[in-house]
Amino acid sequence: VLREPATVGVATARSARGGRTYEVRRGDSLWQISRKFDAPIETLQRLNGFGVRHDLQPGDRVILP
Repeated sequence: VLREPATVGVATARSARGGRTYEVRRGDSLWQISRKFDAPIETLQRLNGFGVRHDLQPGDRVILP
């Protein structure tokens, strides 16, 4: 069986809340992530406890609805 390693920055494992997670890559913004996964920014902020001026860092995990 040939297995490929997981790709960084791809929605992966289920979170404790039942949603998917996304690993932030360099240059990502919450706006870009919201567009990529068709989720309102306000929903992402609420699910993740982000304030209006939260800075994402590469390697952070964002819970998706």
